[in-house]
Amino acid sequence: GSESEVFDDVDRIEIFPFIQQMIGRFESLGIVPKGFINQCVINIYKVQKASLGVHVDDKGIFKRPIISSRLFSDSVLSFGCTGQQMTPTEKFIPIPLPRGCVTRLEGVAANNFTHCIRPQDINKFSVSLIFRGVKVEKLQKD
Repeated sequence: GSESEVFDDVDRIEIFPFIQQMIGRFESLGIVPKGFINQCVINIYKVQKASLGVHVDDKGIFKRPIISSRLFSDSVLSFGCTGQQMTPTEKFIPIPLPRGCVTRLEGVAANNFTHCIRPQDINKFSVSLIFRGVKVEKLQKD
């Protein structure tokens, strides 16, 4: 159509009190400014050896920083891997993510290095909550 339309096929984060509590805590601790987070993605790793492929969060769509929280079990965030097999390169840097930790991804790490969760780093049920500021104007269809 002639009107701009925003892609909106997901649940609003406002309906989840625990998500709102976490966002409020990040804001009160100064991790992000008030009103910065407008998206929470829940990655559920149901089975051992689940993974999240090599990627960089698009800086044209997602504001920095990107905040994540690891729930239920430990894992590792791996930087410097390549391909579908998530093969470590000479720039490989594994970052341990203990259960309950909060990470803040920004700057060079967010913009210039791929990251992933490798299958060997998921040993049991695990969940990651990814909190982002989406540049809503970038999601409009013409």
